[in-house]
Amino acid sequence: MKIFKYIFFVIFLVSIFSFSQNKIEEREGTVTFVSSQYIYVKFENMDGISKGDTLYHKQWNEIKPVLTIEFTSSKSSAGILLNGEELKVDDKLIALIETKAENENIETPVVVNENIQPSGEVISKEIKKKSSKIKSGISGRFSIQSHSNFSNNIRSTDYQRWRYTLSLNADRIENTGFSLSSYINFNYRADDWNKVSSDVWKNLKIYDLSIKYDFNETTRLTFGRNRNRNISNIGSIDGLQFEKKINSFYTGVVIGSRPDFGDLSFSFDLFEFGGYFGRTDTLAEGLMDNNLAFMQQTNKFKTDRRFIYLQHSNNILTNTYIFASSEIDLYKKIMEVESNEFILTSIFFSLRYSPAKFFSATISYDARKNVIYYETYKNFIDSLFENETRQGLNLRTNFRIINNLFLGLNGGYRFKNGDIKQTRNFGGYLSYSGIPIIESSIAVNYNKLFTNFVESSIAGIRLSKNLFDNKLDLSLGYRRSEYELTTSSFSSTQNIFSVDLSTRLSRILSLSVSYEGVFEKKRTSSRIFAGITTRF
Repeated sequence: MKIFKYIFFVIFLVSIFSFSQNKIEEREGTVTFVSSQYIYVKFENMDGISKGDTLYHKQWNEIKPVLTIEFTSSKSSAGILLNGEELKVDDKLIALIETKAENENIETPVVVNENIQPSGEVISKEIKKKSSKIKSGISGRFSIQSHSNFSNNIRSTDYQRWRYTLSLNADRIENTGFSLSSYINFNYRADDWNKVSSDVWKNLKIYDLSIKYDFNETTRLTFGRNRNRNISNIGSIDGLQFEKKINSFYTGVVIGSRPDFGDLSFSFDLFEFGGYFGRTDTLAEGLMDNNLAFMQQTNKFKTDRRFIYLQHSNNILTNTYIFASSEIDLYKKIMEVESNEFILTSIFFSLRYSPAKFFSATISYDARKNVIYYETYKNFIDSLFENETRQGLNLRTNFRIINNLFLGLNGGYRFKNGDIKQTRNFGGYLSYSGIPIIESSIAVNYNKLFTNFVESSIAGIRLSKNLFDNKLDLSLGYRRSEYELTTSSFSSTQNIFSVDLSTRLSRILSLSVSYEGVFEKKRTSSRIFAGITTRF
């Protein structure tokens, strides 16, 4: 556990030296829940934030759009990803709110740069904020969560799981070029505590722990474990990353290793290196970004995978956001014979059209093959077994029928070689906020799925209300899930009830408690979630 204590000691010292500089110009929100359809973001103050607004991720003094708001309440919002961008609980997003200048603050532009983001939206206009200069600061969250599971099934074991999460970002520490970012998780089952000390990496997960140094506004060096959003498909990288911007061009190189596949520990056996090159152009009222990356990945210094990655995004057409990406493998090894040839591994395309705040539509096409790692998998037959083509076409639309009434529809068609039946799904939701008298919000949803081996449907309803002058959020939910195996006579029906409570005890401290009960014909199970979070 020494490494665990050392990491928190270093971060604690950084927070002490930087706390006095904590000044944030933008309205910051935190991702609290991630579902298959929506990303939920909570703000301390929702004034000035409404449906149709865009939320951004801030990186290197630039902001990049990642989420469009579809629903709002007094303290939170729910939105849809612009495309492909990965968000997780505790991620920080910002909303740009128009405010009056104070004291000597002057209006300066922040240029939105979309450098090869896996998000389909690019923005050409300069977004104004009030700031006299780039300020240093520290922000973070520390949470303790408990998950208890109970069941009457004799084959299931009741248990309690604890999870500790630290997320910290320190920008321009003591007004220098140094910055720190981290996202660390430590979790364990209460009945397995004796096993924790034997292998800390089974329970301690470091997703991000890196130090960045900005030589100037165009040159940056990153050391540690960090996920580069310009080559996000590569995943986290342990090592060095260098990036340089020259006018409309940007380029970067990386050298390091991949985290261990099993426990995310450091593994120098998985050495990798590569680079990327891109350009951002202004066309008409929009931006266009093109990026080309090359990566060589190894396992025990033998070539595991060699590939190039291409990415394009633009918003040249009015109210239209386009994103496309592709991967091409360059290396092949069969029966110990190595060869270099072009193999198309991945194609992804997405188009989002939003002519007005009351309507938006997104269509996407995904055709990918599972990647072949020639050294990670010991033989080619095993690799071929994993190499199934996944293809799919998806359409999602959202409507605002009247001020407080929203409708969403979605459908998808996926297929892969060898399937007897094709995979199809469709569904939708209807929500209304501001119900008279009870002053609550209600949402109903339905989804139907047909696959090669199962048919299922899920219908649900949720009622949400703010109590005690918005000091307490209450949510009640019910879902009915039915599924049937097409290859046998087995079927099951689940009735699921849920209750969620959350409150802010102070400006920096919040508490949440949730209950979910699953009732089947012969089995019942219950889950209780409780968590306390502090911000600093």
